[in-house]
Parts: sequence; C-alpha cells; structure tokens
Amino acid sequence: MKAKLISDHIGTHPDLLVTDRLGNPDLAATTRNVRQVMDQFNAGELTVDQYRARRFIELPAGTIMEGPKAYQLVMLGVAEPADAECSAAVPARVLNNMAEVQEAQNRVATGTATGTSADAGRRTRRKAARRKA
Repeated sequence: MKAKLISDHIGTHPDLLVTDRLGNPDLAATTRNVRQVMDQFNAGELTVDQYRARRFIELPAGTIMEGPKAYQLVMLGVAEPADAECSAAVPARVLNNMAEVQEAQNRVATGTATGTSADAGRRTRRKAARRKA
C-alpha cells in the first residue's frame, strides 16, 4: 500500500522505529528508543542539532510512503493514495471530501483549529432550539 505526501512532513527517524517479527510496529520499543534520545539531550550529551538529527526526519512533499498503514496518512489529509490498494482502504467519503480533510489538517498545523464564527452561530442556534423545546 502506497501514499504520496502532498506537503512536507516531519516524522520519527527510522532508526528509532522498531517492528516485531511480523513487521508490525512495536510501540513500546519505539517509545523506549525515543525516550533514550530525549534523555541524552536532557542530560546535555546532545546539542539541539544533534537531537533533531537523531529524533526526526524531514520528508518532502512527493515522498512515497509504503506500508500496511499508509492509508492513515490519506485519512489525516497529509497524503493522497498512490496505488489502488490505498484508494480501496480509504473510505469514499474521505476521498470525496479531501479538500475539507486537508483544510482541517492545515488548521491543526497552523494552530487555528478552534472553529469558525459560523460554527459558533450554529451551536448557539441549536442551544436556543433545545431551550425552546
């Protein structure tokens, strides 16, 4: 399954990721690896640049991500399906509303995901309708 990043993305460095014998992510072991790098940084053993180089990897737009859960990047709005298998794994409603999904991802990335005044107006009208009922 493949997905193509549509924007730059920062991910966990692959050297820190651990999988089990079946190829599934081992989150506990990965967390231990990340914590070890963080502890080295907190102890002053690593500079900021060394920490960033060991902890993160920058993935430019257009990078093809391959794996059994690549479809999740599409559902988050940071990638688009790069093969039929990925397209089949993503619900049609997500693919049909991809512009909205990407806009939501942009709002989260920029820190403006608190809703709009139009949303607040709808909430206020719903509350008023409930009070009348």
